[in-house]
Amino acid sequence: MSVWICPVLNQKGNNIIIAMPKGAETVCFAVQRGELFLWARVDSTELLEKREFQLVGTGHQIVGYREDFNYVGTAFLNEGAIVFHLFEKRP
Repeated sequence: MSVWICPVLNQKGNNIIIAMPKGAETVCFAVQRGELFLWARVDSTELLEKREFQLVGTGHQIVGYREDFNYVGTAFLNEGAIVFHLFEKRP
């Protein structure tokens, strides 16, 4: 087991695809040096799979929200002036 850090880059429509080993467990979503990152505990011997996340600003719609969306965490940019919430879309 190890911990990976994955950049959370705002992609088309706030949907974010991150490749990580199968069975990876998200452990933290936070800001580091002014950028958004996701940390995950992984077994690096597993094959990579694509995981889908959605980045949502406070007060904005969670597009296509379903009850099976998992809340990952909240991160603060610009000393709290901008707040993002990360959700994982589970298959």
